[in-house]
Amino acid sequence: MTTLTAEPTLGDLVQSVWRAKLSVVIGGVFGLIAAIVFLSVAVPHYRVTMLVGPAERAPKADIKALLPDNPSFALQYLVSTMGSQDSSDFMRFENTFRGPAVAAELLKDAKIKEGMAYNGPFVFSPSETIDSPQALSDLLQKSISIEPVGNTPLRRVSIDVSSREFGLYILNKAYTQTDALIRAEIQNQAHNRAAYLQDMLGKTNNPDHRRALTALLMEQEHIQMILGANEAYAAIIAEAPSVSVKPWWPRKSLILAGFIFAGMVLGFALTVTRPRR
Repeated sequence: MTTLTAEPTLGDLVQSVWRAKLSVVIGGVFGLIAAIVFLSVAVPHYRVTMLVGPAERAPKADIKALLPDNPSFALQYLVSTMGSQDSSDFMRFENTFRGPAVAAELLKDAKIKEGMAYNGPFVFSPSETIDSPQALSDLLQKSISIEPVGNTPLRRVSIDVSSREFGLYILNKAYTQTDALIRAEIQNQAHNRAAYLQDMLGKTNNPDHRRALTALLMEQEHIQMILGANEAYAAIIAEAPSVSVKPWWPRKSLILAGFIFAGMVLGFALTVTRPRR
């Protein structure tokens, strides 16, 4: 005849915990000790965040007003490309912010190299080996996060660091270098294109061709005019970098509660699984 075993109820569980109360308390104490040891060797990290967004091109409407009536395909191209340039430059900014090109410039700064090398979570964490732009880029990919802000074009850039001052410094430095690299490359391209279009204008007599070349030349001059204003080109800082008031890691309350609970569970489990004599 088969004997059916009833499933344990909540009352049975409470009784089991009560019978193992000594082991549960001892486990909780060991958990508390482990939490204190963990917190003593953990290096507090603060979260530094800033908001960036696409830079605006204010003179677009004025340039469009200067175009002649019934513009050709090239003139229409000028108007459309000027409208889409903002987002493409910002996408480039977002994807090169932690790339090797920016890392190569940051690597020249001894403060950044030292700060990123000694940013481990524990006092015994080994220092990072940063001997190349790619090594620094890989470290930035792990340390810096870029997240969208809702459905807006804004991006939240954040990094967890042990030094508040260093966190503010590296985000500002990375932003400046990224925008400067994009600006320099765009400026060089615009200069080369303008020189080529000027040369073509001197060799072309067809009125329609000259009108198209003139429109394209105006586009390059417009870009050079913006670059000459010495303002942010690809991205603007919508909100300056700021530091969390309290350490972002480790969270003392969560660590203490988690370790104590784990110790209590372990103490109860050892008592229940211990063979009875």
